[in-house]
Amino acid sequence: MEEIELLKQINNKLSYNKDFLTLQEACSYLGMSKSKIYKLTSNRVIPHYKVENKLMFNKKELNDWIKDYKVMAEKTIEEIAMEKLG
Repeated sequence: MEEIELLKQINNKLSYNKDFLTLQEACSYLGMSKSKIYKLTSNRVIPHYKVENKLMFNKKELNDWIKDYKVMAEKTIEEIAMEKLG
């Protein structure tokens, strides 16, 4: 049983070096369930590709997508406001 878990961990680490991820790899990479990713793809929220009816994800695009949801710290917001005011 321990060997199977070790093989799964190695496979997950190898997938992080790829440019494109399968659905399962994207789930692991993003820490989301398949159902959540299916919902995001069906609503066209998350960037994805369909290759022969299989979902694929470009890892760089996933990283960029995550960055779009950055929440700024209050101090950063205050600094930006002060710059704008003068």
